[in-house]
Amino acid sequence: MAIAGFNTNPQACALFNRIFAQLIKNLEGANFPTNLSYYTLMLEDGKAVFVGHIKDSDFMYGMLADFTKIQQGMLTNIVLLQFIKQITTAIND
Repeated sequence: MAIAGFNTNPQACALFNRIFAQLIKNLEGANFPTNLSYYTLMLEDGKAVFVGHIKDSDFMYGMLADFTKIQQGMLTNIVLLQFIKQITTAIND
């Protein structure tokens, strides 16, 4: 269930949460580390979905990115890291 967002889609939220849970379950079954922080789905037309889990919380986030408007490196190395830092601080305060 989305608790905050912009143009959120409840069905997409439920789907992406189920995918995340299944990834964790399958990683565990394959004896891989299960500390998955996020996954990316590359879509058509230069778009991608990022779904992640905020460490040590029950919160997840999702974002649709348009790589025709932002560089992937900028999004993953600057925007997402800053977002995760800010949301973690907000959750722990």
